[in-house]
Amino acid sequence: MKKFNKYVKIVSIIAVFTLCASYVPSISFAASSKGTVTSNGVNLREKASTGSKIIKKLNNGTKITVHSTYKGWCYVTADGRSGFISAEYVKTSSSSSSDSSDSSSSSSSGGDGTVTASGVNLRKSANTSGTVLKKLSKGTSIEIYSKSNGWYYVKAGGTKGYISGSYVKVSSSYSSSGDEDATVDKITTHTTLKMGMRGDAVMQMQKALKSKGYFKGSATGYYGSATRDSVKSYQKKVGYKADGIAGTKTLNKLFSNSSGPNADGSTPKPTSTPSGESVKPTETENKAPAAPPKNGNVELLDWFKGGNELFKKYTVYKVIDVRTSISYNVRRFGGWYHADIEPVTKDDTAKMLESFGGAWSAGKRRPLWIFIGDRIIAGSIMGTPHGVDTLPNNGMKGQVCIHLLNSKIHENNKVDSGHQAAIKEAYNAGKKAPDPNATESPTTTPSAAQTAAPSATPAATPAATPTSAPTVPAASSTPVG
Repeated sequence: MKKFNKYVKIVSIIAVFTLCASYVPSISFAASSKGTVTSNGVNLREKASTGSKIIKKLNNGTKITVHSTYKGWCYVTADGRSGFISAEYVKTSSSSSSDSSDSSSSSSSGGDGTVTASGVNLRKSANTSGTVLKKLSKGTSIEIYSKSNGWYYVKAGGTKGYISGSYVKVSSSYSSSGDEDATVDKITTHTTLKMGMRGDAVMQMQKALKSKGYFKGSATGYYGSATRDSVKSYQKKVGYKADGIAGTKTLNKLFSNSSGPNADGSTPKPTSTPSGESVKPTETENKAPAAPPKNGNVELLDWFKGGNELFKKYTVYKVIDVRTSISYNVRRFGGWYHADIEPVTKDDTAKMLESFGGAWSAGKRRPLWIFIGDRIIAGSIMGTPHGVDTLPNNGMKGQVCIHLLNSKIHENNKVDSGHQAAIKEAYNAGKKAPDPNATESPTTTPSAAQTAAPSATPAATPAATPTSAPTVPAASSTPVG
């Protein structure tokens, strides 16, 4: 009997030890997904910590199976070995980047929205068993970071967590599917980017840093330690405080034509103008620019030498299509390399569409005269609504772009020859332009919502909006800008 009791105790101890040894805390293993490593020399670690033992180093393009994500780390299997890898160096087949949340996978889309019911739970994890962080009231404004399996990862009143998609109304959105102008609106709205943030604003910054040699990984849209370190390197090189936080000063410098030296100390190549002349990007921004050329009443103003500053955001401007003499009003709300604008009312949208011959076209660029105060600036406008929609009742879903001399496409940081040709056409026709002081100001008086910076919800449209013009859907296109 004593031997039997001793045997039972031994078996019990072994069973308890086995259960304890097999327990892995705090990691939720959802359905696995396939992925790849996006950089060379990436560490596969035993634990989700930079101080953990390195199992092996993975190279760019290594195929991996992603089992879960955990606070910015992915638990993966690579070449038969399992461990943790920073989410910043992982690209999955179901998303372009990995979030720092506990979700097993997430889309790289985000935006703004509102809660549609009262007492909605904001949870710590994306399931109904997740800890309730707080309860949200109907109408609460939220910032959306990602969506996965019917759950949104959001920020509400300073608290981040998950909310069921059944109780979310998306009011504006952006994604990394090539909608580069929506990116710019997010950058201009959120003027500080830092660790833990994700989305197209971060992705666009990563692309700019990579083009200068500061960022070595793939532009995933996740602001992790590698992105922070690249920002610090850039800040140090241009003489700013190297804190790794991309604030307004850093972003303005990075996206300017005098963005400073490349990581290897070399000078960025000059930007070619339509006339074949070169503008040296190393010229200081503090130097007063020379007066732009003028033909009649129309000026050929360089975007990077006063154009961006003159063409102020959240302001309504009158424009005239040079070829048809059709005039309408537009409002600028964003843009770094050019102006992101929207027609103000349904009537303005109808007139703009008429100037394009009654149909939107991705390839069309039309010469434009832009009335800014007592000046007329030569510009070009493209005919493809896309991206952010800040004036939801103006009869057009999305935005369009206006370019000035030497302005660029946001996505590729290049001057568009079609826009530049249209700008020269507008300038060459300058002697036919009316006297800016004799023309009427914009027919629509800007409302408070139109002149203010965007909040969590879209700006309201003017009260006096004609209703006769039909709503024009956003056109699908590949090239934008």
